[in-house]
Amino acid sequence: MELKRPGIPISDTEKSQTWKYATELLNKGLLRPDSTVTCFVLGSAINPADSGKTTHRDGLVNILPLDYDTVIRRAKSRLLNLYDKIKSAPYLQDTRTRMFLLEKSQMELQF
Repeated sequence: MELKRPGIPISDTEKSQTWKYATELLNKGLLRPDSTVTCFVLGSAINPADSGKTTHRDGLVNILPLDYDTVIRRAKSRLLNLYDKIKSAPYLQDTRTRMFLLEKSQMELQF
């Protein structure tokens, strides 16, 4: 994962940096030749011309540019879906545990 500071739009230059990381891992023998690698480039904005997924090595290496808002929105969605699935679990029936989890989910929604 490549994390860019705010204000620098993700372009082909930033995406190619993660490709260099993947090739270095491969060249040093830290990846098998048939390993699948997904690289994420995170930033505050994405250059529209470079917004799509880039693939290398016949699809074994995928480079995905994502903006911070998308990452946060996905994380919140997954967290709340997990909470919905486990909220009726027997170990959560304790009132103190339920209150704690409810307060935590309320705080995260405000973020």
